[in-house]
Amino acid sequence: MNKVLVVASREYFDTIKGRGFIIGTLITMIFMVIIIFAIDRESKGPRDQKEADYKIAVTDLSGTLMQEMKKQFEQHNSSQTAQKFRLEVYDGRGTEPGNGVENLKNRVLRGELDACLVIGKGILEKNDACQFYIKTGNIRNFRAFDTVQYLLNRIVINTRYRLNNLSPDLIRDLQRPAALEPVELGAKSQKKSSMIAVMLVPFFFMYLIFLGIVGSGQQLLTSIVEEKNSRVIEVLLSSLTSFQLMAGKILGLAAVGLTSIVLWVIMLSGFAAWKGFNINLNPTILICYPLYFILGFLLVTSLIAAIASTCNTTRDAQSYMLPLMICFIVPMMIWFNIAQHPNSTLAVVLSFIPIMTPMIMVLRLASSPDIPLFQVIASFALLIVSLPLVIALSAKIFRTGILMYGKQPTPREILKWLRYK
Repeated sequence: MNKVLVVASREYFDTIKGRGFIIGTLITMIFMVIIIFAIDRESKGPRDQKEADYKIAVTDLSGTLMQEMKKQFEQHNSSQTAQKFRLEVYDGRGTEPGNGVENLKNRVLRGELDACLVIGKGILEKNDACQFYIKTGNIRNFRAFDTVQYLLNRIVINTRYRLNNLSPDLIRDLQRPAALEPVELGAKSQKKSSMIAVMLVPFFFMYLIFLGIVGSGQQLLTSIVEEKNSRVIEVLLSSLTSFQLMAGKILGLAAVGLTSIVLWVIMLSGFAAWKGFNINLNPTILICYPLYFILGFLLVTSLIAAIASTCNTTRDAQSYMLPLMICFIVPMMIWFNIAQHPNSTLAVVLSFIPIMTPMIMVLRLASSPDIPLFQVIASFALLIVSLPLVIALSAKIFRTGILMYGKQPTPREILKWLRYK
């Protein structure tokens, strides 16, 4: 056991002092914190940076929207400091020289105008389509299009109200939406809840499992392949058994994974407190989470160690890792469906596939406190029963494969290794 702990401590400290951990975890977290603060400050600060006015010509073929159009665009310009619209409105029914649609389109092409809006003649009665002519290659047109579309809808609706002797202001006041605030019960006091936070908490719990297991598993894969190719592994095996070496590496990287998770939890908790998010976690998830992580990590990294021991290059190892990675990608793809229906047949079935069990059960427990207790106990029993079997089989493959060089072993040869005593 002392030799296992020596290997584990070496693997842990070498990893957390390495560039991969520093860049992948610490610098990434610092970078995210800087981005969050910068975005928050930008969203709350004054918008001093003013864009050039967006020049748009409007030809109203219906001849009924000009007054309302000027009013709506003036209101928009008075409430916006970043971008304003410079409007040229023409009555399309008239014969103003030089202001026809073709001439306005040519002005857009020459850069004299940013856009030309042509309003259909029957927009009020027949809902005729309108055309928004822009020059290709200008990204600011996309945002302007959304704004113009929103304002045009308001202009048309308000005009229809007036033509039917209805007050737009009165109707807008009558359609004022009701205020609805989510309030969580069951805590010491009733608190307002953030629906976004409630939705994302299950995903973050599952993602941290994914990050801890897959991230550390990739490091284990690279470490074994590199030591095997450099023949360092032969020196190590002269002082300890192959099982001690595999166990030490797995335990060391398990500690690295837990360290990463703790750091991410601290950062996310600080962000939630800073934003005032009220997150009432199910006590069961707080108890089960570290157990699921440890059992899942030992199970998966044992398989990764066996895979790495049979490969001579990282490229070969990545190919063998593909089926294993699919088992992690599937929960990431369907997490929202499981979070909404944590007791569905799909969620229950995936909970009892050992490789997926940690991610799926953590997702379900974080989504709902009503997961049947027998399913939680059964999932732990499944992992506890599967773990010794997987470790024993992986140790047999590791023992033989770690000293095999040259030709890549076939699956049939690997199965023969399992029968060796």
